[in-house]
Amino acid sequence: MPTPIEANALRVVTALFESDNGNGVPFDGDSLKSTTKLSPRDLNDAVEYLSSKGLLERNDYMGTAPYGFGDVSLNTHGRRFYYETKEKAKTSTKNPRTAKSAKRKGIRVFISHSSKDAEVAKEVIQLLRTALGLKADDIRCTSVDGYRLPAGASTDEQLKMEIFDSEVFIGLISADSMRSHYTLFELGARWGAKRIMAPLLIDKKGPELLQGPLRGINALNAYEEAQLLQFVDEVGKELKIKPDNSSAYLSLIKRLIGALPNASAKDKAIAVEEERSIVEGADDYSNANQIIKEHCTAEWPDDFFMQKNCTEQQRKAVLELKKGRPADISESDFLIIRKKAALDWPEDFFMRANQEQQQYQALRSLKD
Repeated sequence: MPTPIEANALRVVTALFESDNGNGVPFDGDSLKSTTKLSPRDLNDAVEYLSSKGLLERNDYMGTAPYGFGDVSLNTHGRRFYYETKEKAKTSTKNPRTAKSAKRKGIRVFISHSSKDAEVAKEVIQLLRTALGLKADDIRCTSVDGYRLPAGASTDEQLKMEIFDSEVFIGLISADSMRSHYTLFELGARWGAKRIMAPLLIDKKGPELLQGPLRGINALNAYEEAQLLQFVDEVGKELKIKPDNSSAYLSLIKRLIGALPNASAKDKAIAVEEERSIVEGADDYSNANQIIKEHCTAEWPDDFFMQKNCTEQQRKAVLELKKGRPADISESDFLIIRKKAALDWPEDFFMRANQEQQQYQALRSLKD
């Protein structure tokens, strides 16, 4: 059952779409209030919720009291959310029993790790998302922002379900993870369920860290570039996803190796260079049109109207990104924001630009 904020958010999505037949016309607070009949407080909460989910385009961030937002409209993801929600509602109406028993889409990749290895886990996530085109909600990693358990979830029950149901279970093996009761429980539960496991050694001690029944499981060594390439390939096979050309993510493999505990000075230096190249690459839009075409075709394979809207939206976002650093944002903060957005959304310029704007606004609020 949806929460009150989620229910109100759906009313806003419906109002934004159905009031203009999906043409992306922006609405202000007064217009939305008259359409949704929501109070200013509920409307503010619903818009912030939708914005946090990346479903809105914020055409104007400055709202007029009592509204904390300016003009908003649905983006490509918002329109898709509208279609998917309506389709689910039709299915539920036609056959309530079938709809109720339909299996919910779950986590595809579960990463078991010690909280002390969170930075390494973050690099593994970036590698898998870039190489395999995974989305944020495909991955569970409890120590990395954006991949944690949902608010209000029963931690133990949710973890038990995802440990068993995930298509691929990755265990980051280190001295710290082998001392973690939670990690040992997760590894043991997955092993006991006799489901696929992909242990990745991120500690110089290597296979000797695997004890008991885990000793017989082959684990790949994250310090070896060739074995990380094999790791990506094997995860892709389990997910039935063909990895991108390795040249597209080789820099992330080098970054991962440089982030490992006890990485050599040479590997750390290479990782720094790769990080610098990623930031520089984020400002290279020479291949943007091809990326946009592939992205929008994959998002809307059988809807040319939505492909057109998606393409226009993505091109507009590229123009926004090309503006570069805002005058009130320092060079160091700008590089941090740009790098993270580029890594989080390598093939979605709209979401990249949206994330950057959210980060700028948050940074300005902190300074105020």
